[in-house]
Amino acid sequence: MKDEKGRVAVLFCILHFAFCILHFTLWPVVAHGDPTVGVALNHPVYRLIDRFEAKGWLRGWGNGTRPMSRMEVARALRQILDRAAKGERPTAAASGQIDSTKRERLTSAESGQIGRLKVEFGPELRAMGVEVPPASGSLFRRLGAGGHLGAWEGAEGYVSIDALLRQQFIASDDGARTSLTQVGGFVEGTAGRLVGFRVRHWEARQQGNRAIRSHADIIGGRVEFLEVKGKLGDFREATGQVVVGTPWFDVAMGKDFESWGPSFTGSLFLSDNAPSFPFVKLRARYGRVKFVHLMGFLRSGLLDTARTREDNGHLRTFERRKYLSAHRVEVGITSRITIGAQEILIYGDRGVEFAYAIPASFLFATQTFLGDKDNTALGLDVDFRLVRNLKVYGALFLDDLSKFQGPNAFSNKFAVQAGFLWVDPGGLRDTEVRGEFVRVEPWVYTHLFNINRYQHDEMLLGHPLGPNSDGIYGEVLHRFTGALSFTLSASRERHGSNPVLMDGTVMNVGGDPDLGQRPGDDVRTKQFLAGIREGRTRFGCKATFEPVLDLFLEAGYRRLIFQGSGLNPKRHEWTATMSYNFY
Repeated sequence: MKDEKGRVAVLFCILHFAFCILHFTLWPVVAHGDPTVGVALNHPVYRLIDRFEAKGWLRGWGNGTRPMSRMEVARALRQILDRAAKGERPTAAASGQIDSTKRERLTSAESGQIGRLKVEFGPELRAMGVEVPPASGSLFRRLGAGGHLGAWEGAEGYVSIDALLRQQFIASDDGARTSLTQVGGFVEGTAGRLVGFRVRHWEARQQGNRAIRSHADIIGGRVEFLEVKGKLGDFREATGQVVVGTPWFDVAMGKDFESWGPSFTGSLFLSDNAPSFPFVKLRARYGRVKFVHLMGFLRSGLLDTARTREDNGHLRTFERRKYLSAHRVEVGITSRITIGAQEILIYGDRGVEFAYAIPASFLFATQTFLGDKDNTALGLDVDFRLVRNLKVYGALFLDDLSKFQGPNAFSNKFAVQAGFLWVDPGGLRDTEVRGEFVRVEPWVYTHLFNINRYQHDEMLLGHPLGPNSDGIYGEVLHRFTGALSFTLSASRERHGSNPVLMDGTVMNVGGDPDLGQRPGDDVRTKQFLAGIREGRTRFGCKATFEPVLDLFLEAGYRRLIFQGSGLNPKRHEWTATMSYNFY
């Protein structure tokens, strides 16, 4: 046993040593400060950046650590604009030089997208010397040109005020009818060259002809607090950030979402599957190296019985405390290859551990120093532009690896992800093809202690598939203009859920992130997709139209087929959505 632990310790030391090399020895000397806030994770600018990375216009950029700041996005847009102005593209010549005899221009659809985004990120582009005239005139004209409800910009910074609106209708052939309304607003801006800020809040109401019983009945499911009133549910969300930029690094404090790792269905490491959470974050970008250290404050969903008390005749309860500490390094090794590495640790039932808040520490070694009672995970990912217009990526998530006893050992808890983005396949311009495969082994995201589950507010922080599952996903998007696009998608997911025996006990095969190993569970070996086999197949299409900046009109259809889940096995579903500034 001691020899096995020694071999594992050596493995993790090697990984940590590699992490240290990425962190320090590849660190260029050119630094910058960035006081701008992060851009929402589902903003369409990320798809555009992915596209130009695959085309080779953004070399060694790396955008697997999201959200990117507004200034980072503006720098990417400026690179695209500079390349478009030169009309040059890289060739496969051994010299790696630009061949100016071969020209490539922006398509009309790309130009339309870039033109809209230039307006949205105008303050940052103007700060870099790019000529972007601000929208002016009446309120109607400003909105039509991509302006704000209210805005002020000067040498001291800028402030903008905007509304948030979304109305969605969903109907299915089983008679279900649902309406979701979300209304809110946000204020964001900068104060000089030092501080950036954003405050965002919305209120929501979902209603229909079916009773709402839990978060699972809410469209999207990612809800912080749900007030149920029969067939009606009310909920809300508030996020915000304050960023202080220095010449060496930036510090952000707020409540928002994080996504770490390349993916379009959800990252293995950190994704927006769970609600937003409060955090303190240190970020730095030096040339092709990006470093992020994150300390998050999570909701456990578990009652702290020691603090439960009666106050004024009412029972007052508190949750058990839970925290996250993580850091990630992302390095553009070459103009084609970007590598990311991260450590993530979840702990609770005590106050913030100072040792986990040190950005330069290795979390795996630190948790051993603190008694080896917390949940650690390691991750590696690579993003590689294989050939012109084709980008491939892969990711590996290692969860609590403790010993080697063969490939089916319970202790080998890992998840893998691989995918590609093919831009303009076969010369079909303004088209993107995406594919992705995800496999999450049994017991991944679970822990011996419930407080250390890989969850926030009872939802997974990682990939939404959950343990003992796999999925394959595909998507084809064609953009007719900068404002109009059409998407086809398909997916197939499989899951092995824990069976419930005749006496009501649960047979734990590692298929439930809420249920870690218990005393008496058979964990000598694991079997992928053991338990009750469930399947989910989806086919869909949607058309999206953006008549003015940030106003999206969308119509979609989905065919859903469920197997072994107890749900209606087959269903047709139609959606209609109008959203404004709602990312």
